[in-house]
Amino acid sequence: VSALRAGFAGEAFDGASVRLSGEGRLSPKPFTEGGPPLWYAGGRATFERALRDGVPFQARRATPDELAATATEWFDRGGTDLAVRVPFAVESEPAAGDAAFNRVAGPPSYLADQLARYEALGVSDISILPGQDEEASLRTIDALADVAFATGALT
Repeated sequence: VSALRAGFAGEAFDGASVRLSGEGRLSPKPFTEGGPPLWYAGGRATFERALRDGVPFQARRATPDELAATATEWFDRGGTDLAVRVPFAVESEPAAGDAAFNRVAGPPSYLADQLARYEALGVSDISILPGQDEEASLRTIDALADVAFATGALT
């Protein structure tokens, strides 16, 4: 990762397996100074590495209840941006924390409440996996958009 950052910045780097002269840079020139934003994603070891390297972290699939302790520790230890990637599904009854999929499922208003809970935890980026197939994905996206427009979250 350090070599990649140096390559984007056009800086010299001398590591165990990578050596860059600093006379050039990776091409094309990145849109953001110093290269694209880097996020680490995964489990405990990656969490620790993200804290060490001062980069944002994306947690594994987790409902708000499952993510709460991780979020608290992340921010207490000086972490910056926190993200999560989680499946959402429109269903007639709430079913948060489905053991098989670590997904959030329920009526549209319930899904909107769960998004608000992620925000309250300090999560700044939520990647929603909106269903297991095209029909479920469209149903979930439409329902979330309807709730967002109804509540004024989207205009």
